[in-house]
Amino acid sequence: MSEGKDQISRYRVRKNLWVFQEFLSLWVKNYDNDTVEIWVMKEYKLHSSWTKTHALPIDAIPTKNFSPLSSTKTGDIVGTDDHTGLVKYNDEGQLSGASILR
Repeated sequence: MSEGKDQISRYRVRKNLWVFQEFLSLWVKNYDNDTVEIWVMKEYKLHSSWTKTHALPIDAIPTKNFSPLSSTKTGDIVGTDDHTGLVKYNDEGQLSGASILR
């Protein structure tokens, strides 16, 4: 069993599949360190190709929640805070200057 798959399977409830930069991806809320991790399957159907690409800190978001919705061509990640608005991270996984869009 691959290391990435072992790490993903230890997480609790908040996770979902999506497409990130044209790859099958999984976002997972890590309750241990208040991050949302982005995992990408670099080679379809190859379990060992799952790679963690981002660990997005959510401690600056008032609701402490983030659900990715989409990514831009430049690699920004846009999602919802599950309550009041949209949140944007840059391509390096940092909350943007105008991070909470309402």
